[in-house]
Amino acid sequence: MKRSYTKENCQSCSSRLIIVPFIMEGKNAAAREIQRCFSNHPGSIQQLQNFEGRFKDILNLEADGGKTVLIPGLGKSPDVRKWREAIAKSITLAANRKFSSVNIYLDDLNERSVSACVEGATLGLYRFNRYKSKSNTPSLAQLKIGTVQQNASNALGSKLVKAASAEADAVNFCRDLVNEPANQLGVTEMIELARDLSKQHQLRCKVTSGQMLSKKGFGLIHAVGKGAAVPPALVELTYTPEKMSGKKIALVGKGVVFDAGGLCLKPAASMINMKTDMAGAAVVLSIMGALRTLNCEHEVTAYVPLAENAIGKDAMRPGDVYKSYLGKTVEIVNTDAEGRLLLADALALAQTRDHDEIIDFATLTGACSVALGKKRGAVFSDNQKMLSRWLDAAQKAGELVWPLPLASELENEIKGEVADLKNCGDRFGGTISAALFLKQFTDASKWVHFDIAGPARNAAASVLCPKGGTGFMVLTILRYLQSK
Repeated sequence: MKRSYTKENCQSCSSRLIIVPFIMEGKNAAAREIQRCFSNHPGSIQQLQNFEGRFKDILNLEADGGKTVLIPGLGKSPDVRKWREAIAKSITLAANRKFSSVNIYLDDLNERSVSACVEGATLGLYRFNRYKSKSNTPSLAQLKIGTVQQNASNALGSKLVKAASAEADAVNFCRDLVNEPANQLGVTEMIELARDLSKQHQLRCKVTSGQMLSKKGFGLIHAVGKGAAVPPALVELTYTPEKMSGKKIALVGKGVVFDAGGLCLKPAASMINMKTDMAGAAVVLSIMGALRTLNCEHEVTAYVPLAENAIGKDAMRPGDVYKSYLGKTVEIVNTDAEGRLLLADALALAQTRDHDEIIDFATLTGACSVALGKKRGAVFSDNQKMLSRWLDAAQKAGELVWPLPLASELENEIKGEVADLKNCGDRFGGTISAALFLKQFTDASKWVHFDIAGPARNAAASVLCPKGGTGFMVLTILRYLQSK
């Protein structure tokens, strides 16, 4: 779908369908302006004047020249999530009715509403039908964003639409990665993907794999993946801005391409969606592909540990002890608590570099979903300033996260008996003890941990996302990286 800013007015626009968002008890300048299109349809004017604009209501009106106008209600003081959902519902309706082009008119030109419209349309039309022989995917050839604001800047409008398009495309790219079957997107393919991203977006790329991981001290990453047919790897991608004026930020993403649980085998029902266990890696790689387009001013390095947690002759066993990159030893008490092992070595490597901030993203614990449900992620940090900024970014992005404590009373849960640490504690407070385990491998003063086990995957279709990968956290990270 081509997305662009337009100077066309609502009366002379080339699209046969016009969408005008309507805020309950708002100024609604665009809705007043759109009445010019109803000179031959007085009944449409009457319907619009009686429209209250309740959230989820959509008014369908006939306009002059055979055009159709959709007025989606946003309710009172709508947040970005309501904006996106209203636009997504309207755009999907338009696509299902076979309209090829749509114009959306806003009261004024501002980043919040433009982003919400572009993102709502792009995310709402997303489908993953790559492996279906027949599909009836709703599609739209062209989306134009306009405004009834006088003397609005064409350059600003084009800039806002371009940025919002890059952000929405990054979300859908992440969804594609998470939705790919594990036999199509394993460790080898993820490495190839990272190398392609480096070529397309002028990133530095380094890959360490197989026995070289063990030789270089990444004992935990090697332990997780050595039971699989394809050896594990650690990918590093670095984006350097043309004008460096920001921070040096590390993004670490858990990349378990499939998690069978290792020798502590998962039951079949728990294994079916384990291709999703690389969602943290997918999030981070999606971010790296968007930074150049968005002219990010921070230097960003992605650390992506990749492995399949499988059963093989070399698979790690409960009771085994492995040495981490940091030098601490870890006793394996549960081979299905493998993601934290990958992150531990990657965090330790990031810690040796000159980063101002280190942030990791992982589908780490089922306990997180038990605590917060499947729509909300958890965030941990001892740095209250960083934590506050991340919560603010999540709110602006319309993504649900909640802070949980790095509760010191649970630290005994991860103390080892025959090693420095053990990789799993009691099931009570499991998401916290997992975060405390990671804390042992980084500088907590500049570290933030996100557990996205629940919201990384949609159990049922919604207006903005079908069943499957969601791309959760992509918009939050991009908001954060663009904040000053």
